[in-house]
Amino acid sequence: QSSARALGGRRGGPPPARGRPGRPDASRSRAQAESPGCCRLGGGRRRAFGDEMINRETNGARPQKEEIFMFVNPKSGGNKGQDFLRVPHPFVVDLPDNRQAHVHIYSLLDGESGNKEGFKRLKQVVSTCGYPVRTIVGGGDGTVMWADSEAAKHDIHTPTQLLYGIVPLGTGNDFSRVAGWGGKNPDKILDKECKLLRGLVLKWCEAEPRGHDVWQVSISVDESEGKIKVVDKSKEESDFGDGTVNKVILPMINYFSIGQESKVGIEFDKHRTKSQTCNLFVYAYEGLCTEIQCCTAQHIGNLVRSMHHGTDSDGPVIFGQSDDSDDVPELRGNPERLMFL
Repeated sequence: QSSARALGGRRGGPPPARGRPGRPDASRSRAQAESPGCCRLGGGRRRAFGDEMINRETNGARPQKEEIFMFVNPKSGGNKGQDFLRVPHPFVVDLPDNRQAHVHIYSLLDGESGNKEGFKRLKQVVSTCGYPVRTIVGGGDGTVMWADSEAAKHDIHTPTQLLYGIVPLGTGNDFSRVAGWGGKNPDKILDKECKLLRGLVLKWCEAEPRGHDVWQVSISVDESEGKIKVVDKSKEESDFGDGTVNKVILPMINYFSIGQESKVGIEFDKHRTKSQTCNLFVYAYEGLCTEIQCCTAQHIGNLVRSMHHGTDSDGPVIFGQSDDSDDVPELRGNPERLMFL
């Protein structure tokens, strides 16, 4: 288990929804194995997420100049993310308590991974300011973990140096809903001298922190028969790492699933559109089609040989198969899906 701090949203908001694990190269991955593999849950950092962002103090007083960083996936929200990159930079907003918020907006696509200008600037600020910096992620559930992993690659200790907030630009925006920031893509960001964005900045600065666990999920498949697949940029299934990779470790924020649920996600990624509304219909259609094809349903016992507590297969067994040991716990009924929340 890992931890993080995030800015939280409205209290009494919607009930917990489902999110997604981070994706290698922004692609969804799945384990496909005729011979079962092994899945493990590991530990990590604790970060803050949401519309209750973190309320920091320095020696009992909030800083007069609030530095806020925003990292946007321009392709999210039917390319609505690009509107944020057209906002004047730096974007300065007057706060009610005679302070100012200086918002710095960067594209997550700019620069090489581990060498991005926005994160280098963020690293300079967190190294000298002495308090966690409010960091806003504009995108879907996968974008949140993308930004977090980039921050870590720039030697930023995210559990103590960052507070995350979210602008929902994805399709389901499950994690954004859980954190209280809602799920609707914002519109007309540039209208009336960025009036909507100014309102968002005020909320970011007023929000209070809420802790959220971040898990590391390690999945390995049989070396001779198993494969890890991704949906590539051409929206086709391809072997991850040219077919030479049989193990992958990814972060998880809200949930991850194995079986039919993941199969629906794969088919959705193949037919994803640029419209949030259309994507919701695509997801519903792919879910219906997957459930109708019951003859080809994947069963967990055929995909996963064992699951363990900890970070390796030496940890206590959560479940396994009887041919491994007589006293090992087994799944009942060989279900079609296995979900971890």
